[in-house]
Amino acid sequence: MHWLREQRRAARKTPDNQGNRPGTNRKAEPKKSPGEKYESASYRRAIQYAAKRAGVPKWTPYQIRHLTACEVRDAIGIEAVSALLGHTTTQMSEHYAKLSKRAAIQAAGASPRLSLDQPVRVPASGPTNPK
Repeated sequence: MHWLREQRRAARKTPDNQGNRPGTNRKAEPKKSPGEKYESASYRRAIQYAAKRAGVPKWTPYQIRHLTACEVRDAIGIEAVSALLGHTTTQMSEHYAKLSKRAAIQAAGASPRLSLDQPVRVPASGPTNPK
């Protein structure tokens, strides 16, 4: 952004002392002063405005939270997601960090290969868990 401002300043036709200079258009007594931090609604509007300017589909803070949770889960694990999102149980974190396609592919590669020629046989009493 700084580079663009310098380019515009160099291409300027009027002298610097004429026209609007940065900071001269501020209201002396604004109705609402800038806040110390983003509120949830202003944060959402800022994200949606940035997405619109970037030409991407609509994004929301929830989607960013979900994406971050998925990335952290893939990199570190579900416990880290719980700590990051402030959840007391991993069940709520699982809602945000669904199993990723990458994790499913990795698990499928680690599982023993099943032959398509041989049917999978399950005992009549149902599957058992080996100890």
